[in-house]
This record gives sequence, structure tokens and C-alpha cells, in this order.
Amino acid sequence: MQEAGETTWRFTEDNRLLLFRNNNYTLPPVEETKEGEKKKPQEDTGPIFISNRKTESKGAPIYTPLGYGLIQDFRPNNMISVKLGKDHVAEFSRNDVMFDIPIVLKVMSSAGVREDKIVVPVTSVAREIVERLEGLSTDGGQSMSVRVFWKGAELARTNETLDQLGLVPDSKLGVLITIGRCYTINRFTIVYNGWGYSSSPDGVSFTVNKDVSIAGFGIYGSEKTDSLSGTAKFLLGKDVKGSPLVVREVTVVREEGYGDGKIYRFMFDRPIRVKANESYSVAVELRSGTSYYGSGGQNTVNGEKDVIFSFTNATNSTNGTGTSSGQIPEIYYYI
Repeated sequence: MQEAGETTWRFTEDNRLLLFRNNNYTLPPVEETKEGEKKKPQEDTGPIFISNRKTESKGAPIYTPLGYGLIQDFRPNNMISVKLGKDHVAEFSRNDVMFDIPIVLKVMSSAGVREDKIVVPVTSVAREIVERLEGLSTDGGQSMSVRVFWKGAELARTNETLDQLGLVPDSKLGVLITIGRCYTINRFTIVYNGWGYSSSPDGVSFTVNKDVSIAGFGIYGSEKTDSLSGTAKFLLGKDVKGSPLVVREVTVVREEGYGDGKIYRFMFDRPIRVKANESYSVAVELRSGTSYYGSGGQNTVNGEKDVIFSFTNATNSTNGTGTSSGQIPEIYYYI
């Protein structure tokens, strides 16, 4: 049981992580002060968490004093019948089962080491936990890299369940937060103007020789003063029509103070961790107008900290961008 005032990371109804004050506890008895006046307990104004993933139906997962199981039936007197393993069925009081699991976070950053708590629905999978922890932001809005560890290894973005992972109440996850310099690689050697658009995709695929966090990518802007509008995407795999990890409407404008003003920096809300030697793609679909474009593209670009990007042509990049020329000159990354 959490103590009054303890803070806990919980999912909101729109699937964001927020730091809540615990307000789900029984108030202590009113105490007498030295002057004989009664003290009133402080009102806790923090929001009450209600999991939008909680489900109480037959076949739904649940956590019991004997481990994970599936709801078999609802019995009289507030009892729940649960299937544990292949053959064992047991009954538990509703007060003894859990639809949400509290997990301890050991957060390590340049500010030191601290412990927080996160409460996740029992239906969560590894991928969702990693992605939501990556959504944490720091004071001042600085970009950062977030890595999650369990049992001495980095937690992979898989569909493994809490039961398969072995996560039980008060298990401890390591969270490494790195805030630092954002590095840039540029894949072109020459810049021209006159690249036209009609909502067709411009994209390129790449792999990296080591795990890094991608923070965004550069988009060539108009050689005129007007802006360009469309959609920017970051995807897993080589197909720019695939399922994006990041997709957002974008207005490409001249970015004064960055380089010569030809490149607009499209930055993600949070850096995305990518795996070594896996294929990813970056793409834009701009609706109209013309822009600068690069030529003399390099298939391999050596970045700082011994990071090597290898580029290949992306599937369904039908507006002409590829390894040799076109859009998307830069990629921004953290180690």
C-alpha cells in the first residue's frame, strides 16, 4: 500500500504518462494538536487514476496472489474464479486480485539516481512500456534518449506480456536517461534547386552500425520565401508506405540561423531508439511547390562517435528521392 503523498507514474486515459500524487488511501484519524485544536487532514487534489485498459470480463488477464491467470467466471460474494496454468482453477476475493501492476523505476541520469513508480495495466506488453517511458520529458523541454533495462539487458520492443517477461508487482526496471549533444550527418555533397511536389513520397532507407536514438531529420525547404506543407514520417523497414513510428503534418519554412537556411529540421517529440543493422526509412509527402534538393549522395556516411549510416533506396519513394539525389539531406541522432 502506498503512503499518502507518495508519487507514482500512471497512464492517463489518452495513454500519456503523468506523475500523480497518491490519493487512493484511507485518511488517518484526526490528531490533537498541542493546543488542543483538531488538525484537519490536507486535501489531496491530485487526479484519481482510472485505467482505460482495465477490463473485467471472462478471459481477461488478471494478477492474483498465485501469479498471472485468466478470469474464468464471477462468483457470488465478490469472488472471481481464475484459471492458473493449464489445469488449475482457483477462487479469489476481488480485493486480492489486480488489474494494474505497480513497477519500480530506478531512474539514472546526469542528475543522479532516484526511484519512481509506474502503474501499468496487466494487458501491457514490452513494446508499450518502452514507448511510453520514452515519452517522459525533462524540465526545459530538452531532448533526451531513454533506455529501459530488465534483468541486466535492454528491454526489447516486443509483444511479450508481463507474465512472459516475469514482471510482478514491485519489480524494478532500470531507466537510463541521457541528455546531451545531438549529432548530425548529411548525405549529399551538392545542392541544387527545382525539386517539384504533388503529394508523392520522397524517402530513403538506412541502417546504423550501432544502437542510437534518432531525434529527427532534415527537409529541404523552398528556394523562394513561401512554405511547403505535407506529411513527414519515420518508419521501421524499407517501405515508405508502411506503418510509421512517427507521422506528423509539417510546414517546411526557412529556418533562419541554421546553416544557409535551405534545410528545415523536423524533430520528433522524443528521440526514437533504433537497433543496429535494422532497416528504417525517413520520408516526406509534400503537396505542391518546389524546393532545394541534394545530389552527389553518399551510400555510407561516417558520423561522430564511430556511428556509420548506410543508405539504400526506399520502396515506394515515387517522387524520385533515392541514395543519389533528392530530399532528406540530414539525420539527427543521440548516442
